[in-house]
Amino acid sequence: MKHLIFSIFLFGFLFLIVTHEAYAYIDPGTGSYIFQLIMAGLFGVAFTVKIFWRNIRAFFSNFRKPKEGRW
Repeated sequence: MKHLIFSIFLFGFLFLIVTHEAYAYIDPGTGSYIFQLIMAGLFGVAFTVKIFWRNIRAFFSNFRKPKEGRW
């Protein structure tokens, strides 16, 4: 049984490795879609930071406060 599973994985791996020329191209619509995905990700991160800005600022301000009685 192990030999059969190993043979299937080996055949699948070799099938994916050995390729021929594809003669493919990326059309302008694909570039536009990738640009939209990147912009949506950046706006999503910016919105998340905006929502949680008070928590983020409080987290980093704890590192700058000197501890009482230390000096």
